[in-house]
This record gives sequence, structure tokens and C-alpha cells, in this order.
Amino acid sequence: MTTIKTEKFQWINPDNHSIAVDDQKQPVVNENGDLIVLDNASGKCIAVPNTEDILEVFGFGYVSPPGSPKDSPERDLKSIVQVVTEADQLLWSMRTPCQKDIEATREMLALVASKKYQDMFNDQCTVKIRVWKRICEELMSKGYRIADSVNEGGIKCHQKWRNLEKSYRNYLISSTDPNTSAPKKPPPYFEALHDILKRKKKYANAVTYTQTVVVGEDMLDADTANSVTDSSIQNHLNYSDTMDELDDMDAQNDDHCYVVNSSGQVSKRFKMDPLAVCSTTSGNSNGASSNGGVGSSSYRRNVQQPDVLEQILERLVGLQKDALAAQDRQFARMEKIIKDNTAQTRRLAEVMNRLFQNSQNEDDSKNQEKMSGMTSSDAE
Repeated sequence: MTTIKTEKFQWINPDNHSIAVDDQKQPVVNENGDLIVLDNASGKCIAVPNTEDILEVFGFGYVSPPGSPKDSPERDLKSIVQVVTEADQLLWSMRTPCQKDIEATREMLALVASKKYQDMFNDQCTVKIRVWKRICEELMSKGYRIADSVNEGGIKCHQKWRNLEKSYRNYLISSTDPNTSAPKKPPPYFEALHDILKRKKKYANAVTYTQTVVVGEDMLDADTANSVTDSSIQNHLNYSDTMDELDDMDAQNDDHCYVVNSSGQVSKRFKMDPLAVCSTTSGNSNGASSNGGVGSSSYRRNVQQPDVLEQILERLVGLQKDALAAQDRQFARMEKIIKDNTAQTRRLAEVMNRLFQNSQNEDDSKNQEKMSGMTSSDAE
């Protein structure tokens, strides 16, 4: 096994580590020119100097041809060409982003935040995948090679955006989780994402959508007072994942909103039914008046609107019932028409039968008259 001359990185070996390579099976370097090495045990990536001895450990060392000097300029040039061969590599394809990936992501967020594309995204008549294709075209025109085709690049840009929005939403959920003691570090591009997503009602600091109800302790027992638990809050936060699947209804049908200040701290607010108003009882009125209208034993409780998803399901069930009832009416009409046609066919058959019998009777009578005439003539 080749030993590494750099003492700091002598612990690197091909049994416990792997080097990142591109599509041409060449080592990948980061923005500082360092090699990217993966620790197989922990799954973490580390940056190591781009030196010859580290390359030789992973089988990328230079082999001198016969008769070639060991320290010739050709040897150094071969090592450089062997490592820096990632010009044709597609962006957003490596687990560890390079500087070009970061620049492309920032440029994409800037395009998404622009008024031009925000108007397209907010237009209900515009197909969203076409907007992502146009964003991909602009990125590729600026030198960011996202994919081999615009169609593939549009899908890739859309998926990149969904991943970024998911990291933004997960940060909000973890920041509002009462079970989390230490604050979580904001995800990359948090400020750029917040500038875009704060326009959604779901993430907006909309005080008009939040109403707080003061409930006296005498109105509820201890068990009811503790009913607003951490699990109920977490259920509402998990409900946002379901609503993300309904992008077209995201702005109108969210049961809560998030509030993010400039420092990155997050709080949550719930909507409530304006008709569901509670007040303290008269037994606690004295204590309430002595504390500025709010009793010392009262607490604040958020009252949520009914589950929007249940309302949608009820509406779909109602529409299905109406469709089945319409089909039943149509089948009844068709059955009545068939029965009427059958009755008319029978009457027509009876009429035709009577006509045939009458015609046959007339023929018989005529034949009898002829026979009687012939008999009388023979008798004469």
C-alpha cells in the first residue's frame, strides 16, 4: 500500500475511504481545488489536498513510461489533466455541491423570485412545468449546464425547488416543535427562500388570520386544559405536508401560518372560526376585572377551523352520490322506453295478425263463392 507523505492525512486508506469521481471516472475537486473523499463508516465527505501521494492511494497515480524521467514536466501535466476533467459534468448531480452548483442554485432562486416568473407561477392558466423549462433555458444560456435537454432540465429545476422548499418547511416544523430544546441551524439559501415563500399565506406573518381566545380556568377542568398538547400541535404541522400535495389550493386551504422574523426564529399561529367565541363565566368576573379583564388563572387557547381535507372528501362524496343518482334516473328512463317499445311491438304484431286472418278469411269466402257458382252451372 502506498504511504501518504502528508502526516495529517496518513490515516486515509482505500479500505475505509472512497474518492469522488465524475462521469469519466476522474477525481472531483471542490471550489478550493481539494479532493473530495468519502468516509465509508460515517458517510461524511471531507476535503483533502490534491496531492500525488493521495491520488496514488486510490489508484490515480502517474505511471512513467519506459525511458521517461521520473520528474519530467510530462509527469506533472499528466497528473493535472487526469484530475481536472469535469468540464462536461452536469450540475446538481453530485452529493457534495461544488461552487458551480451553488451559483446555479442562487441564480435559479433569483429567477424564481423575479416578478416575471412570480406572475407566471400565480397565473392559474399557465402550465407550471413550462415555467420551469423557461427558467432552465435562462440558466443554460448563462453557462449553467443543468441537463442535456430543456425538458429534462425543467423537471430537474422543479425537483430542485421542491427539495429546497421541503428543507425550508422542515426547518419551520423543527423550530416550532416544543420537544426540541436546541435551535436548529437554518438550511442553505434560507433568506432567499424566505423572500419567496413569505408571499404565500401559509408562511406569511398574517395577524388577520389569527385570533386568540381567552378561556377562564373555571370553564375547563385540568384534563381539558391540558388537551392542547404538543401532539396536537405536531399534527397540525404534519398536516402541512398533506397540503403541499394540493399546490393549487395551498393559499386558500391552510389551517395555520408560520411567522419568521429577520433573525430566523420561527413561531406559529392558528386560524379559528370567528363564530367559536368563548368567554369567562360570571364566577370569575371579579378576578378578571382586578387583572385588567383577564383572570390570573386564564390561559390562551387556539381554536382551529375544521379540517379542510375532510371538507374536500365530503364534497367529493356528495358529488359521487349525485352522479350515481343521475345514473339511476337515466337507467329508469331507458327501462321505461324499452318497456314501451316492447308493448308497441306486441300491439303491432297483434294488428298484423288480425289483418292476416281477415285477408285469409276473405280469400276463403271468395273461393267458396267460386266453387258454389261452378256447382250451380254444372247442375244446369
